[in-house]
Amino acid sequence: MVRAIDKRGVVVIFTLIILVALMGVALAFWYAINSEIKSAGAGLLNAKAFYVAEAGRAKARWALTSGAQAVGWGETSSPFGAGKGTYIVTTAYSDPPANQHVTIISDGYIPDNTNVKARRQVAENNILIGSGTNLSLGSNGTEASSSPYQGNNEPEEAIDANTNTGWISSVKASSWLSLDYDSQKTVSRVVVNGSKITSIVVQYSNNGTNWTNVLNPSGALPGTRTFTPVTAQYLKLVITSGANEKAQVNEFESYTGASGATTLDKGKFATSL
Repeated sequence: MVRAIDKRGVVVIFTLIILVALMGVALAFWYAINSEIKSAGAGLLNAKAFYVAEAGRAKARWALTSGAQAVGWGETSSPFGAGKGTYIVTTAYSDPPANQHVTIISDGYIPDNTNVKARRQVAENNILIGSGTNLSLGSNGTEASSSPYQGNNEPEEAIDANTNTGWISSVKASSWLSLDYDSQKTVSRVVVNGSKITSIVVQYSNNGTNWTNVLNPSGALPGTRTFTPVTAQYLKLVITSGANEKAQVNEFESYTGASGATTLDKGKFATSL
């Protein structure tokens, strides 16, 4: 009788051990499945945030290449469809003051940037800017408001396609630099590389005497300034500097085209959180 009871006790204990082990396996399996579900959910949110950020980058490229915006433009908290996320995008020159490359950075947020459940950032760095034919290089000559010039820095050095050289005004506060295309050209955009420049006004003329300001200029300085296209033989850059400063213009570029559009090569792509 005792041996039968002992055997039953062993069976019960062994059965309990098996049940505990099975429960442990079941809990471990549940934990793994639950973690996998959470991980998949987080991965889905991150993927959504990435594509929202990509939308911001794509819009920035469109804005710059279409001429709708100039470098320096950006958007904050822009919605990507109703309740589908928001993005913040910025554009800036990668190599000031040469301003030949641009970087686009876009952050995507799910559900938005004030209630962040997921965030991804995409960046396209050092994108080479192509702007078509620089009309300044084929101009007939240049004139400037000051003569003699500052050292060897003559006006022609502002249209030699070399940002390491340039024209330096010999007067302070206000000066100008003009181009003679030798025949009428259609111009809608200028690019100014230089320093000690507070503001500019772009003017045009067909006789070199009577000047008119271009319409609707936009863009940051130094850098690209787009405006309503004008057709003229002469183009003038009127410069304002600090009261005790002499403006320096390394390059004064001018381009044709009704839209003022540029082209962007592929940059170096990166993504983060």
